[in-house]
Amino acid sequence: EEALDVRDEHDAPAQLPIHSLEEGASTGIFIARRRGAPVPVSVTCGVIRIDDEIAGGVAVIRDMTRERQLDKVKAQFLSNISHELRTPLTPIKGYAEMLYKRPLSEDRAKKFAYGILESADRLERSVSLLVDYASMEAGRLVPKATPIDLGQMASGVVEEWGRRAPRHTLAAQIDESVAEITGDERLLRRSLDEVVDNAIKFSPSGGSVTMTVGTG
Repeated sequence: EEALDVRDEHDAPAQLPIHSLEEGASTGIFIARRRGAPVPVSVTCGVIRIDDEIAGGVAVIRDMTRERQLDKVKAQFLSNISHELRTPLTPIKGYAEMLYKRPLSEDRAKKFAYGILESADRLERSVSLLVDYASMEAGRLVPKATPIDLGQMASGVVEEWGRRAPRHTLAAQIDESVAEITGDERLLRRSLDEVVDNAIKFSPSGGSVTMTVGTG
């Protein structure tokens, strides 16, 4: 107790197996510091025996700060992706129900069908993110390093979104000094897609969206 000020997740004093010279492991433990926040740790305790008598003990303490930060990022990601999955389902269901129940003009039917396709595309992107996330967690997602013309990719992304979002004015500003880069083309393109998608999603009434690619 004199060496380690050990606390649990509720900031109450905690006992470790080593305090009673026993073996065992503890998680959800924090070690208090004189300055700064407590450090989250996992502790594995063992005993030292001499001639079958316990002569002392040892505790291996592992700093779990990074793991807890990753857990928070994971929880935030899953929370965001669950929202992204629900959001496109609403218009898909709504438009499909109206197409099924009501006689509609050809123009309105096409408009609703386009809304379904647009929401389905968004849902498909979210599902792909989940698949990539699961692959990353399992260690199966290995980025592929290939030469990429970033300016050409950005222009292609903007052109494609220009067709998807006719109410918005999309443009790409490509600095001539932008050089070819090396990276995973699929993952980078997906990142650019998400950037433009968010810009459009948070300006639903229309407006201008400009993607700028530079070197500084």
